[in-house]
Amino acid sequence: MSKDGKPPPKIIKEIGDSLAVYSLGAKDVIRLHEEGVQHPVIDYMLATEKWAIEQRARERHQPYYYYPGPFGYPYHPYYNHYPFYGPCR
Repeated sequence: MSKDGKPPPKIIKEIGDSLAVYSLGAKDVIRLHEEGVQHPVIDYMLATEKWAIEQRARERHQPYYYYPGPFGYPYHPYYNHYPFYGPCR
């Protein structure tokens, strides 16, 4: 894409839209630079791996909610019972 003359923001947008994750080593970065890929694009490609690792860590630490009962009311850890949904008296 860089050889086609596309500006870095358009290349970065296409990379972001593809949801690709790049695991680049030092040799890969040097090769990309020698082929004419601009610094902002290389920086974005390097950042995709970090973002993917952070996303996996966030997904791993999501709270688990159990939905008991026939109606699937959400279980709230701060309640010891189901919340009352009946009429107020």
